[in-house]
Amino acid sequence: MLTSKVPLTPYGGFRASNLDDLVRVVESTLNARLLKAPKAVALDAFANACKLPTSYLWFCSYGAPLTLQFAEAEYVRVQFAHSGTGRTFIGSSATPITATQCCVSPAEALIEFAESFQQVAWRIDQSVLTKKLAALVGAPITRTLDFNSVLAMDNSRASSMSAISHCILVHIAQSNPMTHPFVLEELEQALIVSLLCNGGHNFRHLLDGAAPMAAPRQVRLVEQHIEANWEKPFLIEDMVAITGSSARSIYRAFRSSRGYSPSEFVKRQRLIQARSLLQNPDSMRTVTQVAFACGFSDVSRFSKEFSKAYGEAPSAVSKRLKAKRPYTQLA
Repeated sequence: MLTSKVPLTPYGGFRASNLDDLVRVVESTLNARLLKAPKAVALDAFANACKLPTSYLWFCSYGAPLTLQFAEAEYVRVQFAHSGTGRTFIGSSATPITATQCCVSPAEALIEFAESFQQVAWRIDQSVLTKKLAALVGAPITRTLDFNSVLAMDNSRASSMSAISHCILVHIAQSNPMTHPFVLEELEQALIVSLLCNGGHNFRHLLDGAAPMAAPRQVRLVEQHIEANWEKPFLIEDMVAITGSSARSIYRAFRSSRGYSPSEFVKRQRLIQARSLLQNPDSMRTVTQVAFACGFSDVSRFSKEFSKAYGEAPSAVSKRLKAKRPYTQLA
């Protein structure tokens, strides 16, 4: 269950207080039909939508038991329970959405909302998923990606999806003009990879087998790319393009030869840049400004990572520089 107390910042969505309005808005906004709803109940139904770089997140709450029929489209839907429980029917098969279980479904589905059920639904195009999967395995994906509807969230691997989703919700709710724009893109990429690696689907065998090892030369190419582009989004497709190897092979080679992943190398480079900015007398940036400039959306997390890497808090580096600054100016 997602625990963020703040619904998605509304980039779009709707609100309806009666059935006529609800019928209209779910059809025009969600491409769905209202099949069942209580007739003599005042509604407080609303949905907020947030556009991610390649997908959408929806927060939906209807405040009454109802059933929606969604039309066929080229996207996959992942439903996380925010409160209460619901059910999604794919054909005649029903999948509950609970605190410990998500539902992964094609666009065409029937969804039952209990009165107390609130959900975060993630919609992502099939084409985005197949492109990412091809980059992971180093092979073209020529058939439709079909997911198992049940995705249990009570194990350490699959629960990463819930954690990433929560980070996205918090990031959206606390969005700051100083925040680097690539943070949300990288969080979305992590969510896509987590779904592909942890969900059940018809290409599961391509991810379960051992990946071949990329060459040391390819590891160095990736490191050079990251060092030159630390302030840009880190995408696995970029690694594949510059090495000609699959993302899984590159990650395996990093683990074997470096003892860490490419993502961890990205973090190290951004921490190096952050330390340089904090030590620069001409920078005049606060710790918060440095954290955001270097791709960290959570200042507390940035401080912990910085302290772990350098043995002192970023605030200590900043204070030491401020203490020296008057003498520098006198000189």
